[in-house]
Amino acid sequence: KLTPGLNKLTNRLNRLTKELLKVAPILKVAPMSELAEEFQEPLPGRRARAREAAFQLLFQEDFNRPLMRSEAEAFLLAQLREGELMLFAGSLVDGVRRYRREIDREINRHAEHWSVDRMAATDRNVLRLAAYELLYTDTPGEVVIDQAVELAKRYGTSQSGAFVNGILDKLLRDRWGAFESEDVPRRADRPGGSPLKPPTSSGNP
Repeated sequence: KLTPGLNKLTNRLNRLTKELLKVAPILKVAPMSELAEEFQEPLPGRRARAREAAFQLLFQEDFNRPLMRSEAEAFLLAQLREGELMLFAGSLVDGVRRYRREIDREINRHAEHWSVDRMAATDRNVLRLAAYELLYTDTPGEVVIDQAVELAKRYGTSQSGAFVNGILDKLLRDRWGAFESEDVPRRADRPGGSPLKPPTSSGNP
């Protein structure tokens, strides 16, 4: 006989499985499904995998309606399987959504002869994800840029890695220089959490 706690978790997993089955056709419509067929193995590193899942959600939202919370939970559960990583990925997606206007403005400011709307969807969403971390979190800049470049190389063209690296490097250097005069919210004002509520992971990071 299942204990109340285990029974509750089982019911939650069953509900998420049903949501995953509902969202699968939606995600299949996005070009990401075709791109991802080449990459069966996830990126190395726990947080790198979470960033990849967040990127995939942001990418598909460029082509489809934004996912409902339960749909996003189901997708992250299928991709990550760990509550801590689901929460991290969800916070990245929520942050990009919340500050998308400011993020796009900063990308445009540092991309010479380019605008966000004219960029390839892969490059655009890698940049949005990385720019959010650079502007609104305490993650070391070199870590953010390195992983963004890897995502760009993995999903973009042969020029994507250098393109993303150049823009993010300018943004990072400006962030700690003359950037103090900009009206982008400081790190202390970043979102305090994610509305995606994954099951608590019992394992250690």
